[in-house]
Amino acid sequence: MILIFQVGWLALAHFQKGQSPWEEGMMLQVHEKTVLKWLRHFRAEGVEGMAEQPGRGAKGRLKAEQEPLLAQAQAKGSGGRLRGEELRTLLAEPFGVAYSLSGV
Repeated sequence: MILIFQVGWLALAHFQKGQSPWEEGMMLQVHEKTVLKWLRHFRAEGVEGMAEQPGRGAKGRLKAEQEPLLAQAQAKGSGGRLRGEELRTLLAEPFGVAYSLSGV
């Protein structure tokens, strides 16, 4: 998130100097539409618009209040190290969350 924020600011600084979104995209190795999106967010929301927005990516299956409990259970279980199958069992029994082996 911090890196995206900094790159977005760099793009805005170059835009202010007269570079096109295409030139900025080439320099920053992002698509020009991304540069235009940063500019649109900045114009609409100011500095707050440059921050990464929530809602991206896959959502976790555990509730926020369950995550510390999982960390405690993991630390008690085997000194902080668990194999994938052990972690699946730990998630399934007390939390009722089913993961595949590759998902854990």
